[in-house]
Amino acid sequence: MTEAAVSHRQGRTIHDADSHIAEPIGWLNGYASEYVKANLQPGVRPSDLQGLRPFIQAAEKRLAGDDPEKTAALKADVFAKDSKANPWCSFGSVDSTERSEMLNITGIQQQLLFSSPLAMTRFAFSKDAKLLEGGCEALNRGMTDFCNDDPRLMPVGFVSMTDPELAYKIASRAIDLGIKALWIPSDAIAGRSPSHVDFDPVWALAEEAAVLIVLHIGSGRLMGRAYRNTGIEKKSTEGIVTAETTSAKDFPVIHHSIER
Repeated sequence: MTEAAVSHRQGRTIHDADSHIAEPIGWLNGYASEYVKANLQPGVRPSDLQGLRPFIQAAEKRLAGDDPEKTAALKADVFAKDSKANPWCSFGSVDSTERSEMLNITGIQQQLLFSSPLAMTRFAFSKDAKLLEGGCEALNRGMTDFCNDDPRLMPVGFVSMTDPELAYKIASRAIDLGIKALWIPSDAIAGRSPSHVDFDPVWALAEEAAVLIVLHIGSGRLMGRAYRNTGIEKKSTEGIVTAETTSAKDFPVIHHSIER
């Protein structure tokens, strides 16, 4: 890669807050208990999608060392369009050693690293508490394992918010594993807002451990009334908007009107 291609890194400290791995086939199973493996839901599995198989096969060939020319080309231009066309073949998306090389090339000092959304579709929507807990732990183990050898890689773990007590248990275990950020759903789960008082122990746990809370905003759905169920009765004066009547997701954009 030429110096001009990475000129953005000169004189800057670069933190990447949204990067993903592309899990190889069977990745989640490799970290799951026997119960979880037996009860994982179909979800969205790349191996089941016929159109993706050529991409996955090409990635497996490259990672096995059978396509050194492709590896050299990807390494020479880590921002290439080809990298986005086939995430499994991208330089550093599957192999942690390559990911560290990619950070060296791009000058990134820290990178929050998420799993792809595909892995969690196999357990995150289940009503089975044992599967939810075990699925989260399997995913979180996989992420910490990927990041263990490079302190610049900050593994992001997933926490189910179906039940506050279960969420606390999952979050506590994730922090013990070495997770650096907790990824929570952006939905109001089971009728509770993420800011519901029942989740206060989860936020306190993250605060004490200095672990980030992250979520993905932009799923396209309108916020339902459950987002206003914080477990606290509203007592503010009718017609006057205050912090007590502002929903949890209003705060990130309140400053926009003022800045205009």
